[in-house]
Amino acid sequence: MSPWLRFTLGLFVLLLVPVSAAQALDRKEVFNRLRQIPVFTLINDKGSPVLVTPKADKDKLQHATFFLNPQDVKEFQNLLNKGNPTLAKTVTVRAVPLNLAFQFGEEQKANKQPVRVDIVPTRKSVDYALTLAKQVNKDLKQFPGVPVFALTDLTGQKVVSIQPKGQSAPSQVYFLDEKDAQTTLTNLKKANPKLATQTRISAAPFENLLGLLLKLEKPADADRILVVPSTAALSYAKQLNPNPAKPAR
Repeated sequence: MSPWLRFTLGLFVLLLVPVSAAQALDRKEVFNRLRQIPVFTLINDKGSPVLVTPKADKDKLQHATFFLNPQDVKEFQNLLNKGNPTLAKTVTVRAVPLNLAFQFGEEQKANKQPVRVDIVPTRKSVDYALTLAKQVNKDLKQFPGVPVFALTDLTGQKVVSIQPKGQSAPSQVYFLDEKDAQTTLTNLKKANPKLATQTRISAAPFENLLGLLLKLEKPADADRILVVPSTAALSYAKQLNPNPAKPAR
């Protein structure tokens, strides 16, 4: 599978939440709920994401790439150092809120020469998500998008509500790092062994989760959904820039 992953709307494991067709949340409001999730990109001296054209892109489109994992953006920077050292001298790694990466992608759709926006997960999380997906569909060849992980019932259809420390009510928690989901399941086995026997880790494309958020009727319903970035991502984001800047238009 290409590392230049983009969101797709393919459904194979649907993480269910109650939805209503009336007065759904708008895209901006949904995107703003992702502002606590850092992604990492290379910014040029004009304050814009660095654009590259991968050799594998048959359409020769330019790509703006945002990584979920700090190590991956560092490797991307190393590749740029080797391939285009002149450009590499003018760029820096920047942490950007995920909602702004999405908004940047929305803005590009109106351009005559569109820029493709890639959100890149770790190879390990994609491989793990594919393993989980094959338990449902043995014929699946690749995972259809950027994966999120949640604790569900054994069918993979109903998300187990969790009450994180400091939260006043249970929430449906979706993890961007599979290790966090695995740790949560381990803790559940200690706290509630009976429930743990009826629980598994399931994966779904992030785009599915966004689609569900867009169908929710009330902000209070969306408040019950938490998307958790990895500890490494949060730590590195604080090192880079405590107040992430918006990508230039």
